[in-house]
Amino acid sequence: MMEAQNGGGKLIFGDFQLERESRALWLCEAKIHLAKRPFDILSFLIDNRDRVVSRHELLDKFWEGHDVYDDALRKCIASIRKALRDVEKPPHFIETRYGSGFRFIGTVQEIPKNGNGDQAAPISEAGLQQAENLKRPLNEETAKRSRRGRYVLVGIAAAGLLIFVSFGFFGLSARDETDAAVNGKLSQADPMRSIAILPLKNLTGDPNNDYLSDGVTESIITELSRVDELRTVSRSSTFALKGKDIDPREIGKKLNVDSILEGSVQKKADLLSVNVRLISTEHGRVLWTSQEFERPAATAYELQEIISRNTAIALRTKLSDAIAMRNTKNADAYQAYLKGRFQWNKRTSDGIKKSIQLYERAIALDPDYALPYAGLAESYVQGIWHVPFVPKEVLPKAKNAALKALELDDTLAETHAALANIHELNWNWSEAERELQRAIEIDPYYARAYHVQAFCFWILGRYSEAVAAIERAEELDPLNLVISTDKAQVLFGAGRIDDAFRQWKKTLELDPNFVLAYEQRAIVNDVLGNESAAIEDTVRAMELKGLPQREIAAYRQTASRHGLKSIHRKSLKSLLLAERRGEYVVYVYLAAYHNLLGQKEDAFKYLEKAYKARSAEIVIGVTGPQFSSLRSDPRYAHLRQRAGLP
Repeated sequence: MMEAQNGGGKLIFGDFQLERESRALWLCEAKIHLAKRPFDILSFLIDNRDRVVSRHELLDKFWEGHDVYDDALRKCIASIRKALRDVEKPPHFIETRYGSGFRFIGTVQEIPKNGNGDQAAPISEAGLQQAENLKRPLNEETAKRSRRGRYVLVGIAAAGLLIFVSFGFFGLSARDETDAAVNGKLSQADPMRSIAILPLKNLTGDPNNDYLSDGVTESIITELSRVDELRTVSRSSTFALKGKDIDPREIGKKLNVDSILEGSVQKKADLLSVNVRLISTEHGRVLWTSQEFERPAATAYELQEIISRNTAIALRTKLSDAIAMRNTKNADAYQAYLKGRFQWNKRTSDGIKKSIQLYERAIALDPDYALPYAGLAESYVQGIWHVPFVPKEVLPKAKNAALKALELDDTLAETHAALANIHELNWNWSEAERELQRAIEIDPYYARAYHVQAFCFWILGRYSEAVAAIERAEELDPLNLVISTDKAQVLFGAGRIDDAFRQWKKTLELDPNFVLAYEQRAIVNDVLGNESAAIEDTVRAMELKGLPQREIAAYRQTASRHGLKSIHRKSLKSLLLAERRGEYVVYVYLAAYHNLLGQKEDAFKYLEKAYKARSAEIVIGVTGPQFSSLRSDPRYAHLRQRAGLP
């Protein structure tokens, strides 16, 4: 092993300098922020650059043997790579040896400290240019790469985000709050690192315009999430607060954010106007208020550009490329896309179908508009579960849409996550994992990517990594009920049964009327033999779905008198009749009912049919609690192996 240099000298690699004594990392004349543990890990990797340092060694050394998941180490390595601008492939400094560990591969020059001070290393012209680039927002280069064709600037986002982008996310000192509200000037104070964009209030007087206020809000969230070092809370958590009058300080506690951006959309004759303001969650005071921005309703998309430019003038700063939106200048295409998102977010059969029509309309109006292609891919995938679509019919369409979106703009984390989901349903596990890693590299705060990643790990049998991923998703999107419920599923799959039930309880405390939590818990209670609890959860789910009371009463009576197996027999009979009529049925569902009825051979028969048909729903067959009793059977392991699973 190389001798560790624990003194006060410099380590020079590329255009970077690492100073141990001052614990500083420099890129030419620009100081790079790197937290203590990542700094120590980087220093250790450099000292041991003659070998691969294993994950276990790093965990033992820097977490002192505490029980932590690999996710903690992975986050540290990611922050090191980000600080070193080493995110492209092949790497320049930090190499990952899969299954082994990490190795520092850069050329290092060690300059010891002498009596006259540290020696200075020569700086290349490329290094000087890179240092100059650091004076701009960190993700400007990504934004430059994304400018393919037409787009406008997200102005409404800029009205709040330029406070952070152009001034290093600086907030206000108490003395300057009044000035900021009047003329938009900000002083340098403590940086704000997190924000929640609350749904803009629709004050147009027409509920049909909710798609516009919601769509603009979602655009702001999407663009702010691309700003490095600013954590932006996901849509699901902020929209859970829609229409609720909650103190900003309470929102700060619920969502763990420093600030919130709120505002409204109004309509005056044929003009739309938008107002936004930034509020501190520490003391609840207004930090910054925009002027009123207006535009004809037919060109509402231009509001974003106008607000951006006016905000830049108000802040007396250069408008940042970091907020460049992958957008269109076609007003009708923009409106169609916003309406598509509005329908997609309903997660209903009708909503999914309408979203596809609206995305296709947006694409017809502007074939170079990337976002509708990304939305189309998501709609086809979600439609498998919500419509339901036949997977083999829609997955090729979903993949083509996702690839087209990436062709137009490969920096959309949402598209990479959607493509990963498509790969999972096509049993392409390694491709799914790569796309998820790419999504997270683009946007480390994108909760959906960690959510999909959790299920990818779960399917692959990597349960500790699955738990770590779903916990990260929940951390980033704490009020997302689907993530909260699915966390319980992942915990159950990892064998943490008590933790799973505690998580379902937590979800239902957030929303006592969330159907999916009751349905998931009912299945697990059934598998565990808790029939009465399973019946009560199922009845509650039926009530929340609005089923007729006679149907609910009949279910309760049959289940209570004859047990849940009588219900399963009835459901199985219905599916078998549909199969005989030549209708599309999900083989995995048939297998599940056979297994719950103790008909093991028939369960394997239909799992085999699902395998031969390359059914997308096979992911349920290899992960669902309905099949936990089959996992000790050699045929189950053989099925996983043939599906490409460990």
